[in-house]
Amino acid sequence: PSRLYSIAWEHQGRVQLAIANPSSSYEELTAAFGYYRLGKRIIDEFSVDVPPKTILVTTYPKITDDAGSGYRQADTIYLSDASNRQVAATQIIGLHPATMHYRVERYLVSAGREALVYLETPWELDQETEVYISIGKTYTLGDHVGRLRVDSHSGTLGRAKPPFGDTENPDDYQSYSYTWRGLVVKIPTPRLEGVERLDFDIEKFISIPDGTARHGLSAPPILVYGPDMRVVEN
Repeated sequence: PSRLYSIAWEHQGRVQLAIANPSSSYEELTAAFGYYRLGKRIIDEFSVDVPPKTILVTTYPKITDDAGSGYRQADTIYLSDASNRQVAATQIIGLHPATMHYRVERYLVSAGREALVYLETPWELDQETEVYISIGKTYTLGDHVGRLRVDSHSGTLGRAKPPFGDTENPDDYQSYSYTWRGLVVKIPTPRLEGVERLDFDIEKFISIPDGTARHGLSAPPILVYGPDMRVVEN
């Protein structure tokens, strides 16, 4: 079966969910809004029918859990098929804590166009703390591997050498010090059929006199679609 892709993001106080179905048959799905705390918790469910060769964009209210231990907002959508098998899960960008380090110009990018990702500034730090960001020089899109560019949309680029591990080659990454506020990642996409998810490596280093902590950051889930796919807003 063709792979389903999904992205969800907060927009003007509501949640938009895009589901890409590159197959030639209808997909009958259930979108369950919830969050993860000591296991998966579901607050509300909606049925979604996605036509073939279509990226369907649907809009929902923000879903909150008022029961139990206080107010909690759904930050993840779990998709399951007609046989109740989970086929995808997507964090709601702008609501899930793991999605707060970037902004994206477009979540759905027509193949051949450039995708743009803006990295957000970290919190203010004390004098003894150094923060670096490292971005891989290449991206993947299905089987395709391409080079990406990092630029600045405000201020200068502060190049840096964070403390990589022994087995890593710093030349495989583009690294910046705390002055990286205002970085923009520019990704030229190739022409393709169907739909693929864009991915690249991004990591944050927090260095204090006692040592360095590393945090892998998730790349924004951008979908690149070909001319055989149509985008439908419902």
